[in-house]
Amino acid sequence: MKNIKSIYKLFVLLAVVFMVSCDDSDDMNDVVTSTTTIEGNSVFIETDDASAGIFTLTGLNTADQINVAVNNAVTTDLTPGFTVYNYADNSMAVLGTDYTISVTDITAGSMSSTTQITFLTDGIYEVVLDGSSDASIDAAGNSRFFSTDSGSYRAVLTWTDAAVNLDMDIDLMTETWGWGFVTFDSSSSSTAVDLSETVELLNITGQGNLALWFWGNNNTAVDYKIQLFDIETAQQIGGDYLGTFPAATNAWRLWFTLGADGDGNSSVIEVFEEDPAL
Repeated sequence: MKNIKSIYKLFVLLAVVFMVSCDDSDDMNDVVTSTTTIEGNSVFIETDDASAGIFTLTGLNTADQINVAVNNAVTTDLTPGFTVYNYADNSMAVLGTDYTISVTDITAGSMSSTTQITFLTDGIYEVVLDGSSDASIDAAGNSRFFSTDSGSYRAVLTWTDAAVNLDMDIDLMTETWGWGFVTFDSSSSSTAVDLSETVELLNITGQGNLALWFWGNNNTAVDYKIQLFDIETAQQIGGDYLGTFPAATNAWRLWFTLGADGDGNSSVIEVFEEDPAL
């Protein structure tokens, strides 16, 4: 059954492959919170304007990349300068205690470089590019936000007909909501005695799109309920998501985006009861 389900997923994926191949959006982890200067020459953090305000979730002692660029090629080596703040109280983070950073110069004749930053203590951080070793080149002062919080989530499926045995996966989805070829957890009991299935996503860091895939022996349509929970807080996320699953159907039935809330805490930030790719 599992192999048949995976083959079916591939057919669903083929239906959206042309949308995926045409997508030229940047990585979801690229974040901007203020515009960059485009007149004259400025040094700035390269970001994706479309994902403004989203926190990048990361782990402790894990290097994260920050891409830096200028509007015009520099004539001498340029060192960008950064200040890191604890976002919760707007205090300055402590180099060597809260984070380490490895700054790479933009070399003469080039327009970009990569900085590596690693967080050593739990927290929410704003990394601001606010310095330039060349006084003639402005520092744009734009930011990347990071949170070291991880999250654990549970999805519980229940239904009403004992003749039906549903199973459920929690899958990674692409930015355009096609299958990302990763199943994080699968619940596939052999009987329908309990009339329920549970999948979990544990200690996840990062942000992206997820979906719940239903499959099983549903030869008749069946009413169902999905509940999402934050395992760490034991709080339900949203309300009860109700629906009717058509007979003889395998499909994704609930979609959600994992990111961070306004305080930078790991969170399911949006839930979709209809396929967001349509």
